[in-house]
This record gives sequence, structure tokens and C-alpha cells, in this order.
Amino acid sequence: MKSFINWCWTGFGTGMTSFRALGLAIITLLIGVIALYYVIRWIVRLFQKNSVQTAVD
Repeated sequence: MKSFINWCWTGFGTGMTSFRALGLAIITLLIGVIALYYVIRWIVRLFQKNSVQTAVD
């Protein structure tokens, strides 16, 4: 994963500013997708835990 981030950070190995901006945009979107995945997973687990407790009561 680190090598992919470095590859994007350097502009796909070219060092050109426009490609570097595109690489940083890809890194930002990737971090956003990962964060969104964990938030959704947390919400689903929260509701599952709540529904199990309600069924027991």
C-alpha cells in the first residue's frame, strides 16, 4: 500500500505537477472511501447489537 501511495504522490512516477495533483486526488478519494466503509460498518454493528438486546428484553 505504501508503494501505491508513493507512486500516486510522485505523479505516477513522472513528477509532473498535474499528474501529482491527480495522484493526490486519488489518495484523498481512497481515504474517503475507506473512512466511509468503517463508518457504515460501525453503524450496522450498532443496529445489530441494539436489535439483539431488544429481542432479549
